[in-house]
Amino acid sequence: MLSIIVGLVLILFGILQLFLAKKAWVEVKHGASGATSSFLPLAFYSGNMVGIFLIIAGAVVMFLFM
Repeated sequence: MLSIIVGLVLILFGILQLFLAKKAWVEVKHGASGATSSFLPLAFYSGNMVGIFLIIAGAVVMFLFM
């Protein structure tokens, strides 16, 4: 039961991370200038990778330790 709860929490945090990475990308892209714009793709893709990793980790925890 605990593994299901932990897995769901990880999946929810992963979805939240994907949403926040997309939101930050849109907000900063419209106002980006100079040095910050060069690091923008790296921040967006790393945010997406963290979100995808959390979703996969949540699924693994749920099904592996069930």
